[in-house]
Amino acid sequence: MSTEGHSGSDMQLVYRRRRITVLVAAIVAVVLSVTMLCVQTVTALDAIARLQGRSGEGSQSASSASFPASRTSRSGGADGTGGASPSRRASDDSDRQAADKKAAQDGSGDAGGQGSADPGNGGQNAQAAAVDWRSPSGGTQPDLSTLDDLSVTVSIADQRVAVLSGGRTVYTMIASTGMDGTTPTGDFVIGARGDHFYNPTEGMGADYWVAFLGTTYLFHSVPTYENMGDYIEKEALKLGRPASHGCVRLTVADAQWLYGQLPEGTPVHIG
Repeated sequence: MSTEGHSGSDMQLVYRRRRITVLVAAIVAVVLSVTMLCVQTVTALDAIARLQGRSGEGSQSASSASFPASRTSRSGGADGTGGASPSRRASDDSDRQAADKKAAQDGSGDAGGQGSADPGNGGQNAQAAAVDWRSPSGGTQPDLSTLDDLSVTVSIADQRVAVLSGGRTVYTMIASTGMDGTTPTGDFVIGARGDHFYNPTEGMGADYWVAFLGTTYLFHSVPTYENMGDYIEKEALKLGRPASHGCVRLTVADAQWLYGQLPEGTPVHIG
C-alpha cells in the first residue's frame, strides 16, 4: 500500500510539473508574439514618419531653390557677382520668374516704349508696354566709328542706356538692370566681349556680351536658351524694368550694335 501510494503521488507531481511547463511555455510564446507585433508596429510607424518627413523636405527645397552663383562662358568673358565667369550675370536669374511673370502680365514696372528718350526723364513716365526686344529701341543706330569722344551712361532709375559723343546723347536704349540694386554704380570702362555664352546648370545664356573692364558685369542681349538666337521670351518681356542679377540687358539689336561698334576702353558711368 505504501509503495503504491508513493508511486501515485510521484505521478501526480510529474503531471503537475508538465502542466506548469506547458503553461509557462504558452505564456512565453504569447509574450514573444505580442513583443514581435509591437516591434513591427513601431518599425512601420517610423518608416511612415520618415517618408512624410522626406516629402516635406522635398517640397521646401523645390519652393526655395535658386540659381547657383557660378556660370561658365563659351567666349571666356566675365559675368555675375563675386568673380564668377561671364555666364554668371549674363545668363541672369530666374529664381523670381513666377512673380515677374505675373508682373509682366499685369503690365507692372517700366517697360518703356520705342524711340529715343533722355535717360534723365524718359523712363519714369513711360507706360508699361511690351518692348520689341529684337529691334533697336532708340530709332536709327548711328555709326560709332564716325564719332569721337564716346562715353556711355546707364540710368538705373529710368532703365535707360545712353551713348554720348562729346557729351551729347546720340542714341538711347531701353534696358533692364539688376533687381534689388545689384547693378554696381560708379565709373567703369569697356573691356572684353563675346558673341554668346550658355550655362547648362541654370539653363540660360545671352548673346553679344560686352564686359566692364575689371568687373564681372556685362551689357548683353535678353537671355537665351542653349543655342545662340534661341531667346527666352518670358525673360525678354521684362525689358524696361529691373530683371537681372546685376548685368545690363538690352534688345538683341542694341546688344549686337554695342558688341560690334563700341570701342574697348570707352568710359561707362552707372548711376
